[in-house]
Amino acid sequence: MTAGVPKPLARPLAALLAPVELFTAVLLVVPGQAVGAWLAVGLTSAFTGFVAANLTTGRRAPCPCFGTATHPVTGWTLLRNVALLALAVIATG
Repeated sequence: MTAGVPKPLARPLAALLAPVELFTAVLLVVPGQAVGAWLAVGLTSAFTGFVAANLTTGRRAPCPCFGTATHPVTGWTLLRNVALLALAVIATG
């Protein structure tokens, strides 16, 4: 397993991640709809879940947050994700 993702799914999910994030960002700037905010909640929830899973199992997986994998996940990573998740929930209106 890689960062909590089953190995056979790691590559396909990695290939889909950037386009889904871009689509979510575009939807976030479209006025009058909340689909982008709900997608942001889903993505951030998944990322937060993987960070929490890594921390609870003691795995020091690299954090590819914001495009770099130079540091392992930490409690600060989890705290930041929870704060971003709260903002995404607020954005759903």
